[in-house]
Amino acid sequence: MPNESTKVARQGDLFGWKRPRRKPRKLAHLIDLGDHGCVYPAGKHMVGLFRCGRCAWESVWVEMSTVTECRRGIPCERCNRVTVATTGSSKNADEV
Repeated sequence: MPNESTKVARQGDLFGWKRPRRKPRKLAHLIDLGDHGCVYPAGKHMVGLFRCGRCAWESVWVEMSTVTECRRGIPCERCNRVTVATTGSSKNADEV
């Protein structure tokens, strides 16, 4: 029989409260990657071009430090716009 101190008790939803989750980000994915050979800022070695599959938004060339960071994608500027909270409107910030 395993030692009782090594067991971890799992408790159910004790008070009916769950940690709130943030909304999933819509990401623009990498479509082109390269090293253009120019002078980079410190730590930036790669440049990537990104496109959103939902709205077809395309970024300018973005400088990043690694290929892995580029492959993770960046948040789409169109799909992830913040709504205007002060007016209570659900319109995008540029439509107000």
